[in-house]
Amino acid sequence: MRSSPVRLIAATALLVITAIGWISPSLAGSACKDMVVTTTDLDRAGKMAGRLKAIAAREDITAAIVGRMGSDLSQYGLRYSHLGILYREDNKNIWYFRHMLNRCNTGSAGIYQEGLMNFFLDAPIRYEAILLVPSKSRQKRLREIVLSPMFSRLFTPDYNMISNP
Repeated sequence: MRSSPVRLIAATALLVITAIGWISPSLAGSACKDMVVTTTDLDRAGKMAGRLKAIAAREDITAAIVGRMGSDLSQYGLRYSHLGILYREDNKNIWYFRHMLNRCNTGSAGIYQEGLMNFFLDAPIRYEAILLVPSKSRQKRLREIVLSPMFSRLFTPDYNMISNP
């Protein structure tokens, strides 16, 4: 199914998937601390994942870039603290994220592949995300790159001030 430019613009405009509530700012970016995941956390992350999956399926997206809120970076003029590449498994309605995560506030990071819900399940300051949808040809290339060995070869575990102010 091919989407019209208006539908893709609408999907991109929906891009701010605003959530269902707030979490205490004191929990933001606390994935390395012991934390109890509540049923409310699971519900909110599940709803974010469900909304994103519905948009991606409806628009026949094979790969896209998703930014989400995590830590409060407003003092740096930034809204989204984390980025992941969303991609669909071949001809299936199964979606994953590949993204880089800092290892517990160290100077080291790793590349992770996770399901949609887990991408939103780390006590963000607010459940909000932005979806950037490239053209079909660029989606195809983005998906090829993220699944290729080249993706890992380009990765460096060094976390820097640009990626984590």
